[in-house]
Amino acid sequence: MKLSAVDPIFLPETLVGPIFEKSVEGSAVMSLARRVPLSMTANTAVPVPLDVPTADWVAVGGRKPLSSGG
Repeated sequence: MKLSAVDPIFLPETLVGPIFEKSVEGSAVMSLARRVPLSMTANTAVPVPLDVPTADWVAVGGRKPLSSGG
């Protein structure tokens, strides 16, 4: 399955499951913590913000630009 074929707003369980498994393998805290099962059904979708945050300098006391921030 290619990411280009996935609705850009949601990732299906087939892609999200391995991501969570790898994060547990790579994290000392998550590998020792108690696991709480998630309700991952065919109707479950994980929203993924597609906005890329930007950073820049502002003057002291200057106004920061507004952004959507995902």
